[in-house]
Amino acid sequence: MSTLYQIINWMQGALLLGFAVRIAICCIKLAHDEDEKVQIKKRIKNTIVAAVIVTVITSIRTLVEFYFKT
Repeated sequence: MSTLYQIINWMQGALLLGFAVRIAICCIKLAHDEDEKVQIKKRIKNTIVAAVIVTVITSIRTLVEFYFKT
């Protein structure tokens, strides 16, 4: 089971890193492309929402595991 937990933790970190890179890329595009400003802001917002959802889901999973282990 520890291998599974390590994979899950690694995937969570990789996802959050991917979200951060996505936001950085969108910010760079936002500075250079004024025509698609609204669409890029939507992408940034959706990326932040996805990051929050991933963090909440993994936190709830951890809490449930901790609760039922004891």
